[in-house]
Amino acid sequence: MKLDARPLQVVDLGVMRYREAWARQQEAHEALLAGGQPTLFLVEHPPVITFGRRGVVPQHLLASAPRLQQLGVEVVESDRGGDVTFHGHGQIVAYPILRLNDHGYSVGAYVHALEQRVIDVLKQFEVSAYTDREAVGVRTRHALPASFYPWAATKRAASASWDSRWFHVRTLVYR
Repeated sequence: MKLDARPLQVVDLGVMRYREAWARQQEAHEALLAGGQPTLFLVEHPPVITFGRRGVVPQHLLASAPRLQQLGVEVVESDRGGDVTFHGHGQIVAYPILRLNDHGYSVGAYVHALEQRVIDVLKQFEVSAYTDREAVGVRTRHALPASFYPWAATKRAASASWDSRWFHVRTLVYR
């Protein structure tokens, strides 16, 4: 499986609220389906918790809505796969907008290929990383976790550079 040789347009969105970045991705996806070029968005989101199509799994969200509001954490329900995800300051998120069929990728194969690319890049920085057969993602044993969050139409990978001051919010999300 090879990625397209067509140029990839890289767009740095800076710091942008989740819904606004999501709208930009949807526009890029529509343009791609109409024959446009693949796009890679780079963005940092203010603190946000997103829920995928599976809906809220009550045991995964430990904080109440008032507590999240007090912390300034936006909550967004999206059309994406998955359960619940936290994004926060210092985390650079990459959203590649690609036509997977053009490259012979299924969603699962693409996710695994991205996982391997993240592991390969982290290795260049002497960071040991691995996958877990029970859950999608790349993990490290370092203080700052490398995370990988897939979704159906376009894929996103999250870097390990997120601001550790927000780690307590992650503990409010995951059991």
